Amino acid sequence: MEGIKGLTIWDAYVNVLIEQGITKLFGMVGDGAGLIEAAHKKEGLNIFTARDQRIAVGMAMGYAQVSGDPAVLVTSPGPGIANCMMGVLEAYSAAVPLIIISNATARNIRGEGAFQETNSIAMMQSMTKWCYRVEHSEKALWALRRAVFMAINGKPGPVYLEIPDDLTYQELSSELLWDADKKSLHEQGPIFSQPEEQSIYKVFKQLTEAKRPIILLGGGCQHRPFVSELTISLAEAHGLAIFTTASGRGIIDERHPYAFGSVGLYTLPQIKKLLFEADLIMAIGTQLEETALMGWKEAFSNTFFVHIDCHYESLERSVHANHRLLGDAQLFLQNLWRISCEDMNCGINNKNEWIKRMKEVKQEVLSVWSEIEDVKAPVRSILKGIEREFGEYVILVQDNGLHDMWGYSYPVYTVAPPGRTVVPGEQTALGLPMGISLGAKIADRKANVIALLGDGSFEMGYSAVGSAAEHQLGITFIVINNGGFSWPRFQQSMSGMEIGCCFQIQLDYAALARSVGGYYAKLTTLNEYQVALKEARLYTKQNKIALLELVVNWDQDLPITVMMQYGNKG
Repeated sequence: MEGIKGLTIWDAYVNVLIEQGITKLFGMVGDGAGLIEAAHKKEGLNIFTARDQRIAVGMAMGYAQVSGDPAVLVTSPGPGIANCMMGVLEAYSAAVPLIIISNATARNIRGEGAFQETNSIAMMQSMTKWCYRVEHSEKALWALRRAVFMAINGKPGPVYLEIPDDLTYQELSSELLWDADKKSLHEQGPIFSQPEEQSIYKVFKQLTEAKRPIILLGGGCQHRPFVSELTISLAEAHGLAIFTTASGRGIIDERHPYAFGSVGLYTLPQIKKLLFEADLIMAIGTQLEETALMGWKEAFSNTFFVHIDCHYESLERSVHANHRLLGDAQLFLQNLWRISCEDMNCGINNKNEWIKRMKEVKQEVLSVWSEIEDVKAPVRSILKGIEREFGEYVILVQDNGLHDMWGYSYPVYTVAPPGRTVVPGEQTALGLPMGISLGAKIADRKANVIALLGDGSFEMGYSAVGSAAEHQLGITFIVINNGGFSWPRFQQSMSGMEIGCCFQIQLDYAALARSVGGYYAKLTTLNEYQVALKEARLYTKQNKIALLELVVNWDQDLPITVMMQYGNKG
């Protein structure tokens, strides 16, 4: 086969990515010319590099989570892959579609102790949907097309490809070039399936007979354009109380009278009572992992449970369901709404008491939690300040630390589209939200992106501040400075000990922010909150970063939901 002069696998990969509708690459440069350098020579691709692979993988994650499109992460063997693994582990847990591409040890010296030689396939296999090492050039384009397909179909997730160095230097055969006449996966879109009609009718029957039904939307319902409208229509027709998982927030306007925020560790006590009173729970597009079930898993034993997901592994994983349906969230809801419209007798006459109960709970929780503004409650006060100053169009990137847990709880913080939150999966890797916030801003330049995280997490990922400034990404970083690692400190305190949790030396946040031309403020009073948030909004509109240091005692303003779950243990 005759090669095409100067056309390498990396050049061909750039063309294929564009044809697949992928326009952005994330990564950190490595040794020698690779995919980033090939992309730099091609129009139509934007490259976003970081100074640390951990920030780069976070950027790719944040972009994919907010845009709904797969993201390409370019890395390098050995320490490059090792540094990425934290984010890949999180992406696998959170079902984020990443296509990770790396060069690798040349085939002819594999096993001889080559520079940065690592068994990357073995390292990545347990945390990706698919791993593949391209051993022959004729498999290169097939592998990339399959990688894109695997990343976006079924339950999304990361995939990994590696290309031996010696293949990257070869000129590619003309017979192996992408067939431009074939439709790309981008044009075809992901494959969606729907549950069988008979199963949907069974759910409809249960729904009409139920007196206290609940619908729960998970992260798998994100980026399906009609889920919100269909859910609200069904809720109003059938008297459904609407909940989401943490990753599902932003699908539903939480100000709707039937909406009650997220479930699990984050549900406020007034709202949690509804979960235990329900006689039907219908969960859609959620894996129902441990944190999502905390504090109410027992409610399933006294209710009729219906579970719908696009991937069979999510079903019968943590809770036994009376009905299990395999299929896409939107297609299921469309069919359920169609059946509801055909049967005008479905009504909500048997739901009147439930609707009255929802109204009572809504009024109670709003009266207790919606207007808190107190210097003794700094985290709750800053969250209310964000709502007032930045409005609805906020993407709140959250960590899973102790104090920032307040941001998960409605109505302490209320989410209304187009605003949303971006949260970690069940791994909750410290430092990762720093990179995620950059990717979120790249995905949605109009949004006010705010990263809310603890000082421990911030210090693990603060090189993202420099990358944000270099890429002119206007992001507000709110660092809850409680002097160390508060989650371990909270847990150690119940055993009467303290070791390794308190920071003896503090990072100079002011110097960091000013070194990149950003805004800095240290927040200790309510008046400072208001002034600082206003200045932060003005700075970020000019594509500059803002860094707000919220000073909190480690045992101050502890989330009530955490205290309910863990506070009585010792």
